[in-house]
Amino acid sequence: ILIKSKKLGNDSRELIESYNLLGQVGIITGKFGEAEKYIRKSLDITSKNFTENSIRYTEILRTLSALHKDLGDYKKALETENQIFKTQVAVLGEGHIDLAATLTRLAMLQLYSGNDIQMAERHLLKAKGIIERNIGAQS
Repeated sequence: ILIKSKKLGNDSRELIESYNLLGQVGIITGKFGEAEKYIRKSLDITSKNFTENSIRYTEILRTLSALHKDLGDYKKALETENQIFKTQVAVLGEGHIDLAATLTRLAMLQLYSGNDIQMAERHLLKAKGIIERNIGAQS
């Protein structure tokens, strides 16, 4: 990262994935404070190079959502996944296959938090419908 920063600048898009990966490593190793620092740096660089309404930004938000989930903060994880979902719908459209994965994560977070089980079921049914429309129903 230091070499890339010196060569390309501190806000180079080339650093986005490096910081995001360091955040993921922090999550895996239980160094949550360090993980959040790297994820936030990645989000900052991403917002400068793209926008907060870009698919690239949602990819980094997904790591932040995973951090919140691993910390047991399901409310923040749900908020982050909802932000991802809204951006995906706006950019990709209602029936895009990527929405199925986000809807599934939303459902799982609903179940983990013990909140709205009926909402989780609706998310899963919607995800199933998207998958079937994109790849076909299995018999």
